[in-house]
Amino acid sequence: MKTILSGSVMCVWLACEGVSLAAQPFVQVLRPNSTDRLQPGATFRVEWLTSVTNYTDWSVTLWTNGVRLGFAARTMPVHEGGGRWHAFITVPDVFVYTFFTNALPSGCNYELNINDDGSEVNGFSDAFCLGVPALTIRVSQVELCWNSRSNRTYQIQYRSTLTTNAWTNLGTPVQGSGSSNCITDVIVPGEPRKFYRVEELP
Repeated sequence: MKTILSGSVMCVWLACEGVSLAAQPFVQVLRPNSTDRLQPGATFRVEWLTSVTNYTDWSVTLWTNGVRLGFAARTMPVHEGGGRWHAFITVPDVFVYTFFTNALPSGCNYELNINDDGSEVNGFSDAFCLGVPALTIRVSQVELCWNSRSNRTYQIQYRSTLTTNAWTNLGTPVQGSGSSNCITDVIVPGEPRKFYRVEELP
């Protein structure tokens, strides 16, 4: 007895048994991403990559926790070529949901959705922060310490591109204490980095 098997095979993406198929349309949001921290009212560049070529009816919506908050104000999308697009949005200060207007709470669970209304392809950005202040750290001074000997005098020196890398005295000579001696140097914002050394004077 001969058994005949029949069925169908669904091919996805590029090829199946030598028959080429067009890639499925997609949208990949490049920016914003997980490192972005946006402030309400700020204008921001949104970037995405897509295989859609026949439609350009793009919309940008702001989401959080799976809920769409509304449309973000934006410029007309610009096609840079090669399927790459960008637009500028203004992050809203508030959103309107039904009959209520609410301030956008600070958090790192916001997403942007990019959607083409013609082909209905869409994609979400990575979650980004909104209204969360970015922390910056600046060192205002450096402490320089060395082991010293009694009845000896020491001179701290530094060099940088400002001194054409020649050693320059920092302050006046310091009398050794027989233990640890320390002095401080002010760090000026934007100043080239310094290299330090300590010299024991004759």
